[in-house]
Amino acid sequence: MEIKNSFLTFIALGSFNPAALTPDFLAEEKIFSFETSPEGRTSPVVSEIKFGNISLLVELERFQVMHQEVDSFEKSPIISIMSNYLNVLKHTPVFVEGINFNINLIDYADSTTVANIFEKPIDGIINYVDRSDEYFIDVNTKVAGGRDETQVINCKYYIDDGVSVSINLRKLDMKIVLNFNYEVQNIKSDRSRLSIIPDNYQNIYEKFIGFVEKIRK
Repeated sequence: MEIKNSFLTFIALGSFNPAALTPDFLAEEKIFSFETSPEGRTSPVVSEIKFGNISLLVELERFQVMHQEVDSFEKSPIISIMSNYLNVLKHTPVFVEGINFNINLIDYADSTTVANIFEKPIDGIINYVDRSDEYFIDVNTKVAGGRDETQVINCKYYIDDGVSVSINLRKLDMKIVLNFNYEVQNIKSDRSRLSIIPDNYQNIYEKFIGFVEKIRK
């Protein structure tokens, strides 16, 4: 089974000022050092600036940094971009923060594990994720020609108070799109929780890649 990286996103939900996002602001505050010329637009409602395959999007209630066609999840600069941005805007309310690793599984028919998960999704996926007291699993099934075929599996569980993992597997054409989300809540009451993802990014990445390695067999 071939694995192809798609994108990495770091997202914060809160109350933001889109007009603050400008190339000059990023440079002056040393949030992001860029060599390519920026493209995009800035407005009071939504602002988006792209630097090659890295983009920053600020809406009134959402801030996203995306690295598309990412070669290495471990070396992506978007973790420091998000951290630097929010450190500069210390009084910006933030409620939730999450990171998404998104990949495509090509020629997945070679994996008996993937086949077993889609055949028995509820029992199957639990065998390959962290142990938890409870799991929230949604399954989307297509019924055609008298056969049931699982199309989408979403499994969410908590690994700590206010810290969750959500894994989404979706069949699309001849591939499976896998999204691994790690989310931190309760930041409004404790802003120090903004550091959970940056400080533990390597461990989060290893948790993600560990799951991928388990199911590719």
